[in-house]
Amino acid sequence: MPAGPPPRLAWHYSAAAGLAALAITLPLTPDVSGGKDAGEFTLVLARFAAAHPTGYPLYTLAGGAFVHALHAGGAHWVWAANAWSAVGGAVAVALLHALAARLLAHEGLAAREAGVGALLPAGALVLHPLWTAATTQAEVHSWHVAWTLGAMLMALAWLSAPAAAAGATSRRALAWGALVGAGLAHHVTSVLTSGPLTLAIAITVVRARAGSWRMLLFALAGAATALLTYGFIAWRAFHPTARQWDALAPNWPSIFAHVTGAAYRIYAGGFAPSDSERALLGRDVHPWLAVLAAPAVAWGVAARRTPLALRLGAAGAFAAAFVFIARYGVNDPSAYFLPPLVLALATAPAGLLLLPGARGAARPLAAVAALAIVTTAVPGLQTTLARTAEYRADAAQVRRLWKAIAADRGFVLWNDDRISVLYGYQVFANERPGLELVYPAELTQDWARAQFVAHHGFDPISKADVEAAAAEVHPRNLEETTTMMAGVIALRINAHSPLPVMMFLPALDTVRVVPKGIAAAPGATPGGR
Repeated sequence: MPAGPPPRLAWHYSAAAGLAALAITLPLTPDVSGGKDAGEFTLVLARFAAAHPTGYPLYTLAGGAFVHALHAGGAHWVWAANAWSAVGGAVAVALLHALAARLLAHEGLAAREAGVGALLPAGALVLHPLWTAATTQAEVHSWHVAWTLGAMLMALAWLSAPAAAAGATSRRALAWGALVGAGLAHHVTSVLTSGPLTLAIAITVVRARAGSWRMLLFALAGAATALLTYGFIAWRAFHPTARQWDALAPNWPSIFAHVTGAAYRIYAGGFAPSDSERALLGRDVHPWLAVLAAPAVAWGVAARRTPLALRLGAAGAFAAAFVFIARYGVNDPSAYFLPPLVLALATAPAGLLLLPGARGAARPLAAVAALAIVTTAVPGLQTTLARTAEYRADAAQVRRLWKAIAADRGFVLWNDDRISVLYGYQVFANERPGLELVYPAELTQDWARAQFVAHHGFDPISKADVEAAAAEVHPRNLEETTTMMAGVIALRINAHSPLPVMMFLPALDTVRVVPKGIAAAPGATPGGR
């Protein structure tokens, strides 16, 4: 049966799903920063600062306005930044419901049945442990998933009516271009979804003989408008604020390298998750993908009224996501599984209807699926609560160690992304302003290193010391190399400054003062991560 116009479905079910997700997520949102980049993003939103590459300008500008509004109402900066992710998660759940409902309606379900059936994937997502990790701390991933689902919905609307009038098509081209640009201004991996969908739309328009140069110009204009937000990163490079990404220099080559993510080229290669990430993927990702694979494939192959172009575009997005994950060798790749996982959830209900004998047993299947969702939601909630308790325990330890530092002036080195939490103490509460916080990994970047030299009068890195240390400890990977560099930098600063140098070591539950007089000898690292 050929594809027809998209069924008219009310949005109140989708809005209710999103509001319910927000009501569940907000009470789980902690008032402390979580792991990874959460501390940095809190500072970025609170100060409209430039984040690590690629800068995430759309997230920063919209999220900064949201966080400032909440803070004006009495919310703490940290909770407000975490709540921004919760709102992104609620929008994503609403869009997930809307997409799943429309795919079900395309395959013949009545509007009400489609709206009820789409509650299943929405309910499955809300308390999934990987999802709550994205929705309860300051991060970009919940809004990235929301964008992904919005792109699928817009592509479905366009591809279901490819022979629209020229004016309407031009308006669609403008809107699609703006959406693609917004995705790139938020997270560059959006191209893994927008690329295949754009190709599907372009082929459909050409085959329908509805295309024109005017459409292309409208699409480019829409994309350019959204991409102009990257001008904010350039402006911040020349007008830095407290605690933004230190490696962003006030020159155009540095800005270009920043917004294109040039620093991440070192991760090009193979799949390289840490042991903890492998355990997480084996517990919370791979089983879900295995279960969802059959109905998702059934939808892609056998859907009768959903446009073939959309199904091919979705297949391309799946393939691109998994190729990217396989070739991007970071040690924490779990968040990159969210877009394909959520797309599989969105297509699975419609795919289930297409399995042999499934349509006649739709209600029993829905009941079994609902029971399975409730069953998985309980351990998901337990995992989320345990993770939040761990965040709070870590925050309490970091706070205690920070207060235990005896010196009022000196250098504090912490070889961990969570050093942003210490920056937050200084920025938000003006605590211990005489302590200079040093993230050794940043000092390996040219601009951050040059700024240190200009401020202190000596180079924190000696090539001879680095080569001698490497010859003795033989680092096997990037993590061991950064640990070695932290030790070399600590000894170098200690040798050239009369101020105390301290290693912040939560893993050892201590702040270790580096004794004066220790030579920057190979292997003589005063502390690790």
